[in-house]
Amino acid sequence: MAPSHRPRRTSRPVARLDHPVDAVRRRCVIGAGAALLLPALAGCGGGDTGDDRTKARLRFVNASAYADGLDLVVDDSLRFVGVGYGSDPGYVDVDPDATASRITRSGSPTTLVSLAPALARDRHYTMIAWGAEGALSAVVVDEEGGEPAAGDSLLSVLHAAPDADSLDVYVTRADETLAESVPAHAGLGGGTLSDPATLRSGTWRLRVTTAGSKTDVRLDLPAVTLDDEGVATLVITGSSSGHLVNALLLRQRGAVVRGDNPEARVRLVAGVPGNASVRLDIDGAPIVEGLVSPLAGDYARVPAGVVRWQVAVDGGTPFAAERTLPAGSDQTLVVFGEPPAPGIAPALVWLEDDNRRPDDGQLRLRLVHALDAVPGSITLAVDLGLVAGNVERGTASDGVELDTTLSADLLVRADADGSVLYEAADQALVAGSVYSLFLTGDAGRPAGILRRDRR
Repeated sequence: MAPSHRPRRTSRPVARLDHPVDAVRRRCVIGAGAALLLPALAGCGGGDTGDDRTKARLRFVNASAYADGLDLVVDDSLRFVGVGYGSDPGYVDVDPDATASRITRSGSPTTLVSLAPALARDRHYTMIAWGAEGALSAVVVDEEGGEPAAGDSLLSVLHAAPDADSLDVYVTRADETLAESVPAHAGLGGGTLSDPATLRSGTWRLRVTTAGSKTDVRLDLPAVTLDDEGVATLVITGSSSGHLVNALLLRQRGAVVRGDNPEARVRLVAGVPGNASVRLDIDGAPIVEGLVSPLAGDYARVPAGVVRWQVAVDGGTPFAAERTLPAGSDQTLVVFGEPPAPGIAPALVWLEDDNRRPDDGQLRLRLVHALDAVPGSITLAVDLGLVAGNVERGTASDGVELDTTLSADLLVRADADGSVLYEAADQALVAGSVYSLFLTGDAGRPAGILRRDRR
């Protein structure tokens, strides 16, 4: 049976203990035995600087994977230095009447965020820095609230993944399908800090999906422990791909626990001339059983880390090798060129995909050169404006951000002789999206695949 979602109780501050240092240490010992994703357990915080009850107690958590190494200055005093993503630097005493704060990159004079949070004496708070590079934000969480009943736990969620759309969070049994589940938190927009949900304590499976979807899974952690009578904030953070997400679990006055995504996403692009079929397996499991060229497949979630992959063209002798798939990344394998002779590796290239959100009102477009028998490089123009030039065979251009229009004309030429390899008129390119244009086939029959990588 899934953890019940009980109606939220009226919360009141936890009774103050006579020895807050000892109390926090006890909570850390309890929390350290239950990792969000074993063994990724960060160091336990909660090291109060003293028993001065005229002060507030503040810790600083870096939840931005794009800004590793942050400093926090409070009342013109440097209080935290070089705080890395997901680390727990412990608490410091802060004068509640002098909270003017600024966050900088470690050692930099430039302020990324300024705020003056309202803090009360003799209470614990966590300041969370989050957001994209160059667009950092901060939020302060009061760590004295909530008093769940025995057998229950309170869980709030902060959506701090700058490239993710609205999200749902599910807390279920390990074997429970999403089809039979309801989210513990639904429709969380970027920057939203939810009210706490009352859940049964225990160790549960935690999944994050696109809001309203039960198939687009952004994070799947098999064992998340919610402490009995515990209070925690789940911080959903970004990843290198922009699609998958990571998490931090902030136990109230306890540990900060990392929940790194254990997966990556992989897709196959079949670009072999003559409508050849391409198969891809990873660690012995079929990812694409037969993609007929020229086609681009969908992303599939696979375990991150070192994997053994193999491809076969038209049922021929498979070619196998190893590759490291970084956690949270999106990867594309493009197979192209004439079908190889037995025992010969096909022409192929692995690409790292950047599916992070483009700037407002823009889209991102790149060109991938996977043509056979075309000497030299190729060039892409959009509405007769150069977008990607001198793209060599087996490579991809950098993604270029463009202003959106109602429609656009795309044109690809061979740099050697200026011949037109691909043209498409009146293509609808949508703001906020990421596109790849794959040029496959050969000089006699080039084929263009315009793929919308991010919607």
